[in-house]
Amino acid sequence: MTTTQKHSQNGVFQKVGEPLYRYSSNRVYYARIKVGGKEIKRFLRTTDPALARRNLAVLKDELRQTDRSQGRVTLAELADRYLETIRHQKPKTIERKNYIIRRVKQDWPSGALTQLTRIRPSDLDLWLSRYHFGSASRNLFMSCIKEVFDLAMRDRIIVVSHAAHLRHTKREKPIRPTPTYEEFKAIIADVRAQPLSADAQDSADFLEFLGLAGFSLSIRNAWQS
Repeated sequence: MTTTQKHSQNGVFQKVGEPLYRYSSNRVYYARIKVGGKEIKRFLRTTDPALARRNLAVLKDELRQTDRSQGRVTLAELADRYLETIRHQKPKTIERKNYIIRRVKQDWPSGALTQLTRIRPSDLDLWLSRYHFGSASRNLFMSCIKEVFDLAMRDRIIVVSHAAHLRHTKREKPIRPTPTYEEFKAIIADVRAQPLSADAQDSADFLEFLGLAGFSLSIRNAWQS
């Protein structure tokens, strides 16, 4: 039998099964589960009873796999914990990752004091969208934040990484315009004219050899095509 559990201005929470509740005004399902003496409330994001039960089963499984004692760990605390784990890496790598972590703490959409359990995958998309950088820098930022949330998984703070959906972007190919034959001859002449280089002639001969070989290959390919 359905029993009213809680009243509000717009509707009531109705118990439809242990520990499943439905809000009467919009018929959306909720879960209220006791873990370690504490009540956990979760919005199950559906009005379909079958899907609500499946979402409830997933929630229960997640709660069994996580360490509830770390439920209040914030993003800032996790970031600091992560920096402690990379001290053995190369100085340049440590410097880069420290910079990215500073960006995490300063620019996170909901603030660095947000508890990990309250972070959504879309928060990572919002964070990355604040920067206008190329694919190489974007990939470095994504790799770092993936490592941060992988650490949270290993420590059983979360079950699924919030960064799992992020995919590295393909790096743009640099555009290197090929000089004309006249420009090529001018480059060689400039190298030969270097007054302070004892190897100018040898360098020019080598560059001329490479260049002429390249031009010959291009001419041959064009003729064969």
